[in-house]
Amino acid sequence: MKIEEKMHLEELVLKAKYGNDKAKEEILDILSKGVRYYASKFFIKGYELEDLISEGYNSVLHSINKYKTECNCFYTYACRSIENNYKYLLRQSKEPENRESISLTDELSDTLNSKEITVEDAVLINILKKAIETLPEEEKEIIKEIYLKDNSISDVARQKGLSFGRVQYLRNRGISNLKGVV
Repeated sequence: MKIEEKMHLEELVLKAKYGNDKAKEEILDILSKGVRYYASKFFIKGYELEDLISEGYNSVLHSINKYKTECNCFYTYACRSIENNYKYLLRQSKEPENRESISLTDELSDTLNSKEITVEDAVLINILKKAIETLPEEEKEIIKEIYLKDNSISDVARQKGLSFGRVQYLRNRGISNLKGVV
């Protein structure tokens, strides 16, 4: 961002702090690429891309109120605010209290780890194995590594040479696809 653009942004922030809605809209417009960039970097359970973009815009509006105008670096401040908000949402999505539903694969893993398997469990296992086979190859491998071989997401990421986020995304997409099949 050029120095003139940064100075203009600082002026807009001052106006926005005093309630100028047009200045807020222009700030959101200037930062829209940044919001979309950070939103596309995160996969958070329960959030679609548009939800993340909306959260990003809320972060920008919140950062306008919190920003100290003497710093002269609002763009950087807003981008960090957006990224930090996404990281917070990601941590919240991993909290145990937010795990209201247990996926079918979690139940499968528990069943496979138990010594006693009932007839109903065996039927469920067969149905799930067939459903897993219908998944795209990459998702199938991730689901098998995590739930059938009991590897952590980090271990699978290291083994496959993928990022943690990519493995998590493939796992979640695989589970969603399984829910549609079963």
